[in-house]
Parts: sequence; C-alpha cells; structure tokens
Amino acid sequence: MNHKFRSHLALLALLAGLGAATCPIWPSLASCAPLPQEATQSTKEPTNQPQATGSVVYENKQYGFRFFLPQSWKGYSVFVEREQAILDSKTLIPYPKIHIRHPLWTQANTRLDILIDIFTHSQWDLINRGRLSVTAAPFWPDKWGENAKYVFVLLPRWYYQAFPPNYNMPSGHQEMNAIIESNPLHPF
Repeated sequence: MNHKFRSHLALLALLAGLGAATCPIWPSLASCAPLPQEATQSTKEPTNQPQATGSVVYENKQYGFRFFLPQSWKGYSVFVEREQAILDSKTLIPYPKIHIRHPLWTQANTRLDILIDIFTHSQWDLINRGRLSVTAAPFWPDKWGENAKYVFVLLPRWYYQAFPPNYNMPSGHQEMNAIIESNPLHPF
C-alpha cells in the first residue's frame, strides 16, 4: 500500500471518528443512463494484462480502458452518470462517471458500485491546480491511469477500510477494497 493511500486512510478514519463524514457514500442513480453499445463484457483476458486468467473484463472503447473484475461480477451492469465539477467556485463543468454495478445488487440489498470518474487532461490539470473542485474531501482524488485523451480517477469516497468496525458499510465493501487494490484499470 503506497504512502499516499495510507495517508488518505488515516485522514478518513479521523474524519469518521469525529463524525465529520456526513455526505452520502454513493450518489443517487436517478440520473444514470445505460452505457452505449461500445462497452462490452468479456471473460477473456486481453494480452499483456497483469490480471488472472478468467477475469471478467469490462471494456470501454469510447474512453479507452479495460477494468478487470473477479468472476463473482459476471453479469455486471454499467451506467453512466453526468457529474458536475465546480471551476473557480462559480462555473459548473460536466464530466462522466461510470458505475459498474455488481450483478447481485437489488433495491432491497444494495451493494457498492465501482465508480470511475473521467476527465480530460486539461480538466485534470485544473484539478491539480486547485481550480476545479470534484470532491468535498480534504485531499485530492487518486489517478488510476490515463491514455492520450482521458484521465481515470478514483475519488476519495472509496477509502472504506478507514471507517471504524461498527460503521454500517454496504454489502460487498471488503470485496470492493480487494478489487481496488488489484490495479484493475488498464487504459489503452
């Protein structure tokens, strides 16, 4: 686990302990739409990928990345949500957030969605300069990877293992942490 990630975990644990984590853990999906047809599911492992054979692979040709999932995610669904970042504290800038949803998710038994925020390189530069705000967390989002056009980002809401043991976490949070730690996103 890298130093930056451990720092984020420690800070989140402190915030949770103080009761400061008041924003919802996952956003409403009311504004989600099904992903266009260029996104595909596959159980084949693409060549030159450091994932276990037999992984379930989500491939998004529109944005240029693959995301490796364990076999338990076979039959997942995908939604795209339009989020808004705030430029210079006044202008709303839209960007896409991809939700990869576990096949066992139901209204009665919700599970965590994998969330991938996608920015252009110029938007990512604005985030790093502090001009484009994408999270209320007191630390920067983590870059999962990038290709020639886009930067793929993990926002700080993912650091669930930092919450105290008695915190009521949604189903699947331990599996989610393992997926995130496995370096699942591979841009192309």
